[in-house]
Amino acid sequence: MQNQKAKSHLIYALILGFFLGLSVPMCFTFIDLYELGMSFNFENTVVILKSQKIYTFSLLAFPALFMMLSYYLTSFKITNKVLKSQRIFTDNVLNSMEDYLFTVDKSYNLELQNKNEEHQETKELINTVYNDDSYLNLVTSRCEHYEVQYKGKSYLASFSSSKDKEQNLGILSLKDISSLKDQQSVIDQKNKEIEVSSRMSALGEIAAGVAHEINNPLAIIQGNISLLIAKYRKTQKLDLKQVDICEDKIADNVDRISNIIRNLRNLAMSDGVSKSESTVKELIEKSDPIISNITNSHAIELIKEINLSDSIKLNFNAIEFTQIIFNLISNSKDAMQEFKGERWIKIIAEQIGDEVTFKIIDSGEGIPVEKANQIFTPLFTTKDFGKGSGLGLSLSGMLAKKNDALLIYDKQAKYTTFVIKCKIIKSETLKLAA
Repeated sequence: MQNQKAKSHLIYALILGFFLGLSVPMCFTFIDLYELGMSFNFENTVVILKSQKIYTFSLLAFPALFMMLSYYLTSFKITNKVLKSQRIFTDNVLNSMEDYLFTVDKSYNLELQNKNEEHQETKELINTVYNDDSYLNLVTSRCEHYEVQYKGKSYLASFSSSKDKEQNLGILSLKDISSLKDQQSVIDQKNKEIEVSSRMSALGEIAAGVAHEINNPLAIIQGNISLLIAKYRKTQKLDLKQVDICEDKIADNVDRISNIIRNLRNLAMSDGVSKSESTVKELIEKSDPIISNITNSHAIELIKEINLSDSIKLNFNAIEFTQIIFNLISNSKDAMQEFKGERWIKIIAEQIGDEVTFKIIDSGEGIPVEKANQIFTPLFTTKDFGKGSGLGLSLSGMLAKKNDALLIYDKQAKYTTFVIKCKIIKSETLKLAA
């Protein structure tokens, strides 16, 4: 539509130029007729035009010249109109963007290219960006982005380098991420609530086995105390050797009870848990009472194959590792609830390259192939209605990622197998940390 309109204007301009060019020699012809006292008619006009060659030349040259001038002037006007329209359109697009866009010149100065801010506000915004310590790192490609606070909002500053660095270094943009940060805060809060819920659920299940674990050492303590009292009443003497033996047994069982209580308290903790270094031995010892409670309470054979040094260090928080192991062992236990075959859970730990892998394998019926791809999806469960929350595996995957580890389901394994892959802390890293 615009092209047709432009062509029409150009045709009109050519016609106008032709008649304007033709009018110049005709004016001079009429002046000559007037000065010679000749009447104004077609024959006299033709005589005057033929009498001088300059008039004949003018009849050709002036229309051509005026047509050319008219064509270029109209083309220039049309081009300016198109450019102005495009400029207005571009300005409207830029000003409608929520992002702030700046050009960065060769001296690293900023110039705002959109947003009709007041002069003082524009200056304040530029100073906010320019005075940040990360600004020069961003425009010199030493960092990818950084966060800017302006008028109570959070903006992400990013930079796109220009190919023509003679004119400017590139474009710097500020993207409003305030709503994203608010949403992330809500997600983080929900994740914490899920984590707390899962831990409390774990405590509820463990409670059934805790009484047995504590009652045994309490019975031993009570037995030894009763033995000493009975002998004293009978002989009115204390056998110091027997006292030492009883004291050792009582101390051992008090420690056993303390460890059980400590592990339960650690599992219930929801705040202040952060990534930390742990040895393989620490991870195994922390999780062992929890695992034993489940397997002993449900008549499941526990098999351990720890094929690596206890002193190997991993970037894994022991409490969160215990939470993952509990969720996996608990799922294995549920999978074997009505299983008639051999009931066993195997834990294998081994080093593969610069990683340590923990495999949790059970002899249950396995996970259906059609459901295997969804097991880490929050609220998805393979258990019967009312028996599973669908949060255990998704939480475990989240905790593994939080500790720079990876939790996967091995679809190729013969038995149901989950694998935790952890990076080993390099000896050089340990020296630097020391």
